[in-house]
Amino acid sequence: MSFPTKMSLPLHLLAPPSFGAEIEIGLPIDTAAHGACLIAAAHLALAQHHERGGIPVRAVWYDDQRSAEGGHAAARRLADRGISYVVGHFSSRAAMTAAQIYREAGMLFMAPGASAPELTASFGSSTVLRLFGRDDTQADVIVQRLQQQEGDVEVYVEDNRYGHSLGAHLQRALTRANKVARLVVARVADDTVSAGTGPVVVAGTREFSARVLRRLDRSRCRIAGDDACHVAFLDEAGEVADGVLIPVIAVAAQHEVAARLETACRDLIGRPPGAYFLTSYTAIDLLLGVLHHLGDCGGERAAARLKERRWSTVLGDLSFSPSGEVTGLEWRLAQVAQRQFIVP
Repeated sequence: MSFPTKMSLPLHLLAPPSFGAEIEIGLPIDTAAHGACLIAAAHLALAQHHERGGIPVRAVWYDDQRSAEGGHAAARRLADRGISYVVGHFSSRAAMTAAQIYREAGMLFMAPGASAPELTASFGSSTVLRLFGRDDTQADVIVQRLQQQEGDVEVYVEDNRYGHSLGAHLQRALTRANKVARLVVARVADDTVSAGTGPVVVAGTREFSARVLRRLDRSRCRIAGDDACHVAFLDEAGEVADGVLIPVIAVAAQHEVAARLETACRDLIGRPPGAYFLTSYTAIDLLLGVLHHLGDCGGERAAARLKERRWSTVLGDLSFSPSGEVTGLEWRLAQVAQRQFIVP
């Protein structure tokens, strides 16, 4: 069985304001299911910003193709266009290659979906900021749950950067917890899936997770990576999605505001938002706040301003370290039940 991997993005939401705008924010994202959430987040944040009398700003989109090559090409085009501020690149493959260009050009890059720890560690104090969780801390939350389960653990690793990163961190966390694990690396969900009875983790994209889970006994403890937190995963996995656990970034404060934003996103794109909507909205909202107070200050000054203080957001109180790592976010395990992601 095959599933569609691309959807049309609601690019009409990025129509420039009628009063004109010289400042531009780059939105590099692919056309897969999660991409619409970045576009909707930008639309909502910009609309609120302009309603409050904020400095005129518009957003422009480039396709990063969820790949290293696409990320590099999109970053190059944004730099050549003279853009100083970027929010996007949910794929760590795209984000890592793009980040080097942004850092060298002094462009602010806020990553609201890339979980590879190397993204901030590789560049030291720079203009690269992450507003999302990391693979190592995601692995820790998963293994905490696995310690409650009997039997050896099976980990199915998709043969790409995200899969290998999460898989490696899972293996280290499982070793620290003295849990026996069998890792299987695969490009597709093939016949390597066993008929075991112990807990299983799928480290890969939502498409890969759906295909693997369709081959597993539903009575097992089943955990997928964060990319599976999207209604597209529910469509692709079908009824076997029920009971699956998925790490998500918890909303620590202002639940009513977050709920209103998610409802607005659903109205805009015609389906519930995925894992990266609120982090994208928060990143763009913080950036617009900086531009409102400092004007078109450039990427380096904007990054420095974001690192100066703690910020109150729909995700709770957040701050950024000198290396650009966010503090204040928390992973939790959501469980799929009747096509809903239930967060305890």
